[in-house]
Amino acid sequence: MLLWPELQRCIWLECSLHRMVAAPLVMATLLYFCLKGEQPIDNVSRIFYFLYCVIILLWGGHKAAEAVLEEVNERTWDFQRLSSLSPQQLTLGKLFGSPLYCWYAALLALLPYAWAEFQRLDYELALYNVLILLLSGLICHTLAFLSSLNSLAMHETMRGKMRVIGHHLPGLAVGYLLLRMTVDWPRESLQASESLILGWMHWYGIPIMFLHLILLLAALFVMWFVGGAYWHMRGLLRMRAGPEMWLGFSLFVIILVNGFLFNGPVDNDTLFVRTVVTLIIAGIMLWWKVINEKWNGVLYRRLFAYFRSKDWHKAWLELPRWVVSYGILVVSAILVFVSLPKDHSLYFGLIFGLILFFTRDLAILHFFKLHPHSRRATAATFFYLAVLYGLLPLLLGSLTERASIVGLFIPMPPNLQQPDFLLFMLSGIVQVAVAIILVRQRWRRYWSN
Repeated sequence: MLLWPELQRCIWLECSLHRMVAAPLVMATLLYFCLKGEQPIDNVSRIFYFLYCVIILLWGGHKAAEAVLEEVNERTWDFQRLSSLSPQQLTLGKLFGSPLYCWYAALLALLPYAWAEFQRLDYELALYNVLILLLSGLICHTLAFLSSLNSLAMHETMRGKMRVIGHHLPGLAVGYLLLRMTVDWPRESLQASESLILGWMHWYGIPIMFLHLILLLAALFVMWFVGGAYWHMRGLLRMRAGPEMWLGFSLFVIILVNGFLFNGPVDNDTLFVRTVVTLIIAGIMLWWKVINEKWNGVLYRRLFAYFRSKDWHKAWLELPRWVVSYGILVVSAILVFVSLPKDHSLYFGLIFGLILFFTRDLAILHFFKLHPHSRRATAATFFYLAVLYGLLPLLLGSLTERASIVGLFIPMPPNLQQPDFLLFMLSGIVQVAVAIILVRQRWRRYWSN
């Protein structure tokens, strides 16, 4: 069979004869009226651009976001999970099958738009605009679909309707931002030195036209989002899916961002800045994955059992993805220490303090999540972090004239005097130790037996 079963099912449901005939008739009617008016080329370009955006971003993005959630809401998802369909068939079938009719109508709208663009722009810019529209639809659908699968993985036992709009919005926003990169004027009216689109950028010293860079990055992120959706689908079908996809995406983002920082030769200061940027990216991705990943005491008990039996392969497959991000964070901190210039030696304490506070915050989150009946562990964690990072520093700052005392709870810049600096370091170590002790007690109470 040339078609995946899920895609074939979507063709039967979405593409009836009446719908297949209605779309080209509507497009032909609009095209006729556009060509009859003044400035027909511009009319066709603007009207069908708008029509494509409405169909592919608003309608198609919504269909992609609800592809699996609709099955959950109608209580038919378990039947599909128990079927013989593979994760690849389900992922691609749902991703491209649910908005299939939207793609059909959008491509019909894209044809007049492409004709108009090739009439009023030169070949390269017209082709760029057409590809941007295609990639905006793909990135909108894949991101919305990935967001819905991540939500389903987080709330597999969720009762009631699972809302679609919250998963549609990220894809809609990214797709719209990509659409804003289209060129609306002929090359003759643009100065390459004044236009970002026609300008050049350097990535690790390699010159690349911004126009080509946008297309390449959009295509790469579409591939990563499809891969992430496939990985989530494996987990939803109870197939082990290790953290290698998340590890690869994290390294991809780090390498990508660092390539735009400096174009000249790499010296100590350049290396230091790149390692600091890597540390910041690792910290952001760590908290993103901690919040958007399902883990609990049952997973840790199974993981520790694999470690005790030295079954390293199964332990790797069960490893939470936040652990990979934390490992990248620690390695980044080590690289910062190694590349630290002599005149920035006080930054050692700041970076070390950041690692300590990251560890303390993770331990606080574990303290709440390891309770067997925890439902709002993330909200409780953010509440206490707001107290530690906001309320307590304000109270201490109002009770004493020493502004550096807030360094007990907030990583301070490295212009501290020596006694305050040591107090700041000691405070971080004590807080980490107390948080880990609390987590250990909770583990022994609920999960050690």
